[in-house]
Amino acid sequence: FAEFRLSISTQGRLATPAEFGEIVIRAEKDGSQIKIKNVAEVELGAENYASSAQVNGKPGAMLAVYQLNDANGLAIAEACKAKLAQLKQTVFPDDLEYGIQYDTTDFIEASIDEVVETLIIAVLLVILVTYIFLQDWRSTLVPTIAIPVSLVGTFAAMSVLGYSINLITLFGLILAIGIVVDDAIVVIENVNRLMEEEGLSPRDAAIKSMQQVTSPIIATTSVLLAMFIPICFMSGITGVMYRQFGITISISVFISMINALTLSPALSALLLKPMNGTRKKFILFRWFDAAFDKLTCGYLAIVRALLRKAILIGGLYLLFTCSLGWFYGLVPTGFVPDEDQGAFFVNIQLPDGASLDRTIEAGEKVRKLLADEKEVRDIFSIAGYNIITGVQASNCGFAVVMLKPWSERQGKGEDQFSVLRRAYAKLSRIPDGSILPFALPPVPGVGTTGGFSFVLQDRTGTDAQKLQSVLNSLIAEANKSPKLSGVFTTFRANLPQLYLDIDREKVLKLGVPLTEVNSALQGLFGYRYLNDFNLYGKNFKVEIQGKPEARRDASNIPTVHVRSNSGEMVPLGTFTQVRTRFVPQYLSRYNMYSSAS
Repeated sequence: FAEFRLSISTQGRLATPAEFGEIVIRAEKDGSQIKIKNVAEVELGAENYASSAQVNGKPGAMLAVYQLNDANGLAIAEACKAKLAQLKQTVFPDDLEYGIQYDTTDFIEASIDEVVETLIIAVLLVILVTYIFLQDWRSTLVPTIAIPVSLVGTFAAMSVLGYSINLITLFGLILAIGIVVDDAIVVIENVNRLMEEEGLSPRDAAIKSMQQVTSPIIATTSVLLAMFIPICFMSGITGVMYRQFGITISISVFISMINALTLSPALSALLLKPMNGTRKKFILFRWFDAAFDKLTCGYLAIVRALLRKAILIGGLYLLFTCSLGWFYGLVPTGFVPDEDQGAFFVNIQLPDGASLDRTIEAGEKVRKLLADEKEVRDIFSIAGYNIITGVQASNCGFAVVMLKPWSERQGKGEDQFSVLRRAYAKLSRIPDGSILPFALPPVPGVGTTGGFSFVLQDRTGTDAQKLQSVLNSLIAEANKSPKLSGVFTTFRANLPQLYLDIDREKVLKLGVPLTEVNSALQGLFGYRYLNDFNLYGKNFKVEIQGKPEARRDASNIPTVHVRSNSGEMVPLGTFTQVRTRFVPQYLSRYNMYSSAS
């Protein structure tokens, strides 16, 4: 019997360039061998060389992180920063540095900070104005308490509805701050009036006051809700954006009404003191009352004078009302205003067919021209990708110009739009192609650039060159308008292409399979997938490709030999002709028609 059981193994996949280089292509009769390393270079490289990244003029590797539709951008940014810090400590080599070059949440965080600051200022101003008019800290405390009560209730409702604290909801809260105290002020004003005029105690005055103002409070709140609730039912992207705005204000106003009907009268009965004689007011309050009384008298005099000419005033009112439509047409319209987001893009588009090396060089020119702007912090560029159309092309690229923090750009001419205008003037001097800086869209994710987009449809079925010609004429006319500037297109219909015209009858006579022709062209002038190899515990592709010097000259195509069915090597020039033609770089469709934008 056998004492041991042993398994037999042999090498499977090759793992190193040296092992691939030892593959025998042919063995000669004299015993010599021709190996892959004798006719080719075997090396580890990138899977794709169609793009290149530069960070402040130095080579870099870019990693882009995009959030999903229902994700929170701020949470993703914090998670990415924490993960990178962890990788720096555990995985990255000591001499490897990383940097977050472009972070859209910086603008969001700065905007939220400003809105929160505005919210605090609004609360303080509301309390100050209330105190100036009520002139008693006890009376001021009653409507002041309505602010946190409404805010806490609103935050609780937002949590139930799944809303976050964002720019839209914070804007709604800022507007609601001045509204939520109105009902409480109505209550406290009426309680003070009853205590002063009728000599009632705070408790009796609060009870009688609620009998008088309950219906007006409910009526005014209903009017406000009737104005804000319809915002929640708006359709389209406007409805999506402002639905949370309308709901936030509606909830705040409704809670303030409940507060005015319940908590405010109770606080009035507890906090206010009975009116015992006339107390002397602070001198500033006396000055304010005197000025306000004069203003009131002047206002009443104007009202009495207008009432004596009621027909004239009524006619003017109708005239102003009817002219609203005309005035509305004079005011420019827009979706959302442009803002300084701390960065802008530069679209780089060289002549059709330009190589990736030329695009990289153009990106370096952009960097050198803009690096001397004192407001610029960093510049990184990517060649081989069109940021506007999302198409990979060797003649396209883009650069992202990051500006210094807003706190360091407070002077005149240091805002994003001033820098953008200067960049436009500088980059227009580059003769290599179309290099155009543009601002980011005001709403992230809604388009790629600011401004507007226009789609030209080809409903006649003509060729792409005709579409390009019409589009160029349209752009030329649009740029003549004083209302428009920087109208451009990324559509190109004149990309040079080499067309290999194959004589299929000769191919049949020579016995050359078309698969051999395709494989030879793909392996020599493109790259062809062969197999896989294992490295770092993962699978990677093995590909073959002709040397760069062989791929630079189109005259090498006819000299390529392919094997026929009989084993003979036949040059492509025997049965092919190379012709140059022009084709569109890409062709999109809009409503099923060929289009360009």
